[in-house]
Amino acid sequence: MGERVRFVGYIDAADQALRIAGGFALTRALPLERLYRDARAGLTHPPNDDAALELIGRAALEGARTTADK
Repeated sequence: MGERVRFVGYIDAADQALRIAGGFALTRALPLERLYRDARAGLTHPPNDDAALELIGRAALEGARTTADK
């Protein structure tokens, strides 16, 4: 959840920078195009390996608890 909040902040900052710079900001001559693209991609990229393994483990444990409660 914290990572999502962080990336939403990145997107907001990149949006403001693009508005200030205008249409020229979307050219590859400025780094804003890449920064905006990277910020948007951060929402869809999977977490690092350790975080993914922890998420999978927690889900498996929760599933085991739910099954045991039945």
